[in-house]
Amino acid sequence: MNITQRSPNPAPKTQGFHEQLQARSIAAQQQCLSLPNNAGAQLIFAAATSLELQCIPVLRHPDETLNLLDATSLPGMPRARCMGIREHRWHIGTQESVIRHRSGLLTLDLLHSWAQLATQRTLEELIIIGDAVATTLAKNNTPLSKELTQQLRATQAELQSQTAQHQIPVQSTVVETIRRFVSRTERYHGKKACIRAAQYIACGSMSMQETRVRLALTQHGLPRPDCNLAVNLLTFNSGVPYTLDLAWSEAKVGIEYDGDHHRTDRRQWRNDHEKRNRLQQNGWHIFTIDADTINTVDARAHFALNVARVLSQRGVMSGFRPIAKPL
Repeated sequence: MNITQRSPNPAPKTQGFHEQLQARSIAAQQQCLSLPNNAGAQLIFAAATSLELQCIPVLRHPDETLNLLDATSLPGMPRARCMGIREHRWHIGTQESVIRHRSGLLTLDLLHSWAQLATQRTLEELIIIGDAVATTLAKNNTPLSKELTQQLRATQAELQSQTAQHQIPVQSTVVETIRRFVSRTERYHGKKACIRAAQYIACGSMSMQETRVRLALTQHGLPRPDCNLAVNLLTFNSGVPYTLDLAWSEAKVGIEYDGDHHRTDRRQWRNDHEKRNRLQQNGWHIFTIDADTINTVDARAHFALNVARVLSQRGVMSGFRPIAKPL
C-alpha cells in the first residue's frame, strides 16, 4: 500500500489527546480545591472526578451536570455532604482503597473509581475507560492504593507459580488483576457490566479511538491486534522505537489512527510520514485511518473487510463477519 504524502494543514496546532486529559485534570483539581470551607481537603473524590484527576477519559454524556463533583462515602465513615457534591455510597471500598493525589486531594484508586461508573456508561464506554485505566497502571505512572498494590503483587506471584516464569509481562498482571477485582465475591452496583467489560480490556491503548477501532475489528471476527506495538529494530533518529497503534506482528500489518493533531502538528506529521515509509520498505502494510473510518456501521464493516483481506493474503485467517457481533 502506498501512502501519498500529505501537506500539513496550516491550521493552528490542535491540542493532542493527552494534553486534553492534562488540562481536564488541572480543571478538576481547581474545582475540587475551590469547594466552600476547604471541604475538598476532607472528601474522598470518586467515580468520574477521581478518574479525571488521574488523567483518565471519562466520556461524559451531554446531560451530565459538570458542576457537580463526585465524592464517596466508605463503610464506617461520615457521609460525603457538601454543596456541589454528588455522593456515591461504596461499601466495597476501605481506607486502603484511597490514594493521595499529587494535588493533596484524596481519591479512590483507579479500579474502584472505574467500577463506580458501570451503571452510568454503556458497555463500550466502560471498556474504553477500562483500557485507559489498564494502560495507566501498566505504565506505573500513577499512585497506587495499598489495596491495589497488594492485588497486583498477589496476581503476579500467582501467575509466576502457574507458568513457572520469573518475568511476567506487566500487561498480563494488570489485565488479570482487573478481572479478579471485578469478580470479587462482594456484591456492588454494576458488577455484571464490569465483569463483561473486563473480558475486552487490553493494555496499551493510547486513545479512545484506538479502543473503538480494536473493538470494531474484533466484533467483525478479526483476531485481536496488539496495542501500541514496538517494532523490532526500527527506530527514529533519536533511538525511540517505532510503534504502531494496532498491529498483527506475524503478518506485518499495522493500523495508525490519525487524530486532528497528526495533521496540524508539523513535527508529528513528519515523524508519521518517516515512520510509515520505513515500515513499508521493511514489508509492513500500514492502514492509516481517521474518525470517518469507523463513524458508521457500514464504514466499520468496510474497513474490517479490507483489513481481513490483507491479513488473509499474509497467512492470518480472520473469520470475517459482515455483521458485527454485539459486545
